[in-house]
Amino acid sequence: LVVASASEEDPLWVHAMELRQLCAKVLQQVGGLWRASLILSISEQLAAVEGLDYAIEVDIVEESTDDIRQGIINRYDAFAAALQQLGLIGIWNEKPLLDGGAIKKVLPRLPKGPTFRVVMDEQSDWMVSHPGAPAAALQAHLLSVFPDFAPIREKEGR
Repeated sequence: LVVASASEEDPLWVHAMELRQLCAKVLQQVGGLWRASLILSISEQLAAVEGLDYAIEVDIVEESTDDIRQGIINRYDAFAAALQQLGLIGIWNEKPLLDGGAIKKVLPRLPKGPTFRVVMDEQSDWMVSHPGAPAAALQAHLLSVFPDFAPIREKEGR
């Protein structure tokens, strides 16, 4: 199955890319320390389980501490597997499709300063939710999001 990520509209795909976007934001911050971060997080959750008595007297539903711990471990295992399946391991090293010079060719009226950073961030976000899409699709996206910075088109009839 080949997915055209630049034009995919399947709700399941869109939802997966939303999850990919959320996870990528975190991974781009922690980078290569993602495993250590995951271990620290699971350790904190497992430590918080100590001392919990988890029983509901009405139906006598009891969940042992071991069951709670196993549930936490299973959730983190599923999360780590999802990171792999979504292709997010190493995303912190991903280079932009368009460097600053290429961006200026696509958006020649783009001012320097904070606005340039906004465009670069938009590129990064788009790349995360459109893995493997071509640079031409990114250029079209940037032109649609930032029309004020697009080239000035001469009026027809001149």
